[in-house]
Amino acid sequence: MTALVLGGAASGKSEYAESLILASPHKPRIYVAAMICRDSEDAARIARHQALRAEKGFLTVERPLDLGSWECPLGAAVLVECMTNLLANELYEPNGAGIQAPEKILTALQAISARAGTLVVVSGDIFADGKNYDVETRQYQRMLSQINRGFAALADTVKEIVCGIPLDWKPWNGKEGNYAG
Repeated sequence: MTALVLGGAASGKSEYAESLILASPHKPRIYVAAMICRDSEDAARIARHQALRAEKGFLTVERPLDLGSWECPLGAAVLVECMTNLLANELYEPNGAGIQAPEKILTALQAISARAGTLVVVSGDIFADGKNYDVETRQYQRMLSQINRGFAALADTVKEIVCGIPLDWKPWNGKEGNYAG
């Protein structure tokens, strides 16, 4: 199963995405984290998140750039968190993909999907606030939209989390049992 889980800040999207992996019959459980550690506060946050995930049986792979260079173990249950960070890293970091980021990220997700038993991708809803942003921010929004649309087309299911409630935009009825909730 492949799933795209979308939501706004503090919507419950990460919790929901983890629940999909925890319900999956596939192993190992791998959490691909895209946050770049920039200071001691980030380091403490990363360590706390790694410990929480380890308690749930997740192996953490820190992959803030170049997701395509990571080879997914065959049959694994993989959670990629979060597309908003991964795109920002690829777009703005000196060693990132720059304007080729959407294509590079989608290619990586397709490769992971081909190997994983379950793939869940978390992405943010940054499109609904109605603000008029500068050119650079609008470019970022367009690129995130391109990734979200591309992966949604590939995904078996697309869920939007609103106030902790999953809304089905693309329901999944797979043969392995619908562990998408």
